[in-house]
Amino acid sequence: MNNILVLSSVHFKDDLWQRPQQLAVQLANLENEVVFLNPVPKHSPILTTDVQDFVDFSVKKPVVSDGVIQYEIVHKVKEKSGEVTNIRDKFIDAIVKKHKINKIIVYLPEYISYLKSINGQIDIYFDCVDELSGFYATKKVVLLEKELVKMSKGVIVTSKTLYVHKSKENPNCVLIPNAVNPEEFMKNYDKPQDILSIKKPIVGYMGAIANWFDQDLMVEIANQNKDKEFLLIGTVYTNVDKLKAVDNIKLLGKREYDKVPAYVSHFDVGIIPFKMEDLIVNTNPIKYFEYLAAGLETVATPMPELIGEPHCFLAGDAESFTRQINLALSNKNKVDEVAYLRQNSWLERAKQIDIFINGDNKCENNGRNQILKDFLDIYNSYNGISPLLEVLKAELLHEVGEIEKAKECLFNSLVDNECWETQVRLILEWKCDHKLVEYMSKNEKLIYDIKQWSNLGQEFLKSYAYRNIKQINEAFITAAQLTNHSEWIQEEIANLYFDLESYKEALTRYIHLYHKHNKLLTEEGYRNFLKVARSGKKEMLVADLEKKIANITKEKTLLNV
Repeated sequence: MNNILVLSSVHFKDDLWQRPQQLAVQLANLENEVVFLNPVPKHSPILTTDVQDFVDFSVKKPVVSDGVIQYEIVHKVKEKSGEVTNIRDKFIDAIVKKHKINKIIVYLPEYISYLKSINGQIDIYFDCVDELSGFYATKKVVLLEKELVKMSKGVIVTSKTLYVHKSKENPNCVLIPNAVNPEEFMKNYDKPQDILSIKKPIVGYMGAIANWFDQDLMVEIANQNKDKEFLLIGTVYTNVDKLKAVDNIKLLGKREYDKVPAYVSHFDVGIIPFKMEDLIVNTNPIKYFEYLAAGLETVATPMPELIGEPHCFLAGDAESFTRQINLALSNKNKVDEVAYLRQNSWLERAKQIDIFINGDNKCENNGRNQILKDFLDIYNSYNGISPLLEVLKAELLHEVGEIEKAKECLFNSLVDNECWETQVRLILEWKCDHKLVEYMSKNEKLIYDIKQWSNLGQEFLKSYAYRNIKQINEAFITAAQLTNHSEWIQEEIANLYFDLESYKEALTRYIHLYHKHNKLLTEEGYRNFLKVARSGKKEMLVADLEKKIANITKEKTLLNV
């Protein structure tokens, strides 16, 4: 038995139930003591007369439910003297000592300061469920995550692409995908009142409707299938006017997790219409397992994690979706995959993690090549056309040392901007300098600035490329080598500091260049400089920078960039 602290990315009760909560409950069922620290928004300092008394009192009365001990994190307190103290790490340490924690499972690198203080005393495991840089505005999280991956005793990942990347940085890395509690979705439920009137076949989706949900594809599918009702359940994080305008798309919004199975049980087909972009490549969708447990067949865009999964049909466009939906509807029997679902339950996943954190299944680095070759076989089994998969195949071939085959795979593909960062990284690693502008320019938002840097020379463009694919250390090294070649490299160094939230360092460089030349080189430099100037309330400078940005916008319009 272990005493496990879960430093979570979601709230145990207030957020939709996801991997952290599910695994916490099942690890507790395996006779571990599980303590769950709920993240909360940064709050105003809490008034207190004595910091230590406050911490001692706060850890006395946790909430306990589903066998899991829960605390609300505290960030700052304010004493009578007016002094504000950040007590987060002190608060965590009090929990660790009270519960004699010997294992920590962490989901976010923002806890790195505390983890560094106890590293070597307590085993730290990073459960990596997404490519975190996709959720943050700046790139500081990239360096923090790299540090967390390297310092962890072990890394758990949920997808093949995450394994490819994280196992390079920490050889003790294991792939443990998402799962389901099958029994919750296998029950017979009454049809919820708010969908009682729907008589058409229901094509359903449950989950967040965010920028990765392909609204254009969804609208096209719905317009091709007026004889069906498309039911979307989940929190909406983006503008959905396109969806609301279609009469056979019904947006129900968020439903409590324990109510969701009743809706899913009355779907006729489950769908996952995601954009094929970098963020989604790393996703192992829980909803697929939940659809399957409800007896549904799934139609989804060709996500790497769904290739070869039972009763899952992959479709790259609206016409393919329509064919696969109709094919699924023609099967009147509920899908029955009890044995498969039992193997892919949250309890089984918790058992795998329990084995891993007890050191009974330490990964051997020499097995990585075989694992990557197995991934390659899975990707090769997909018969459809997917430029994104060609990029992932090229990456795997590169990782197993078949460089010429990797180049052939990428250069002969019809890939556009899918997995753009991976494409650019491969071009840099292969030292194919003559192709860097071509592959960088697949990200149309960067074309104006690409031109500015490439005009200065290949090495300047490389520094810019490294930063945009989040290889921050390489970007700094390349930029440092150029300081004697052109003063303009200081703008790229300023952009690097801005990305790392070192705004004072960035501002110093922007001001020096701007005062000396009355201009900056790139649109990004101007926009970053403007943000810093606004925060410093430099009104005259702000007005000047806004004019310069407006001029660049006009120039881009004329150039059709």
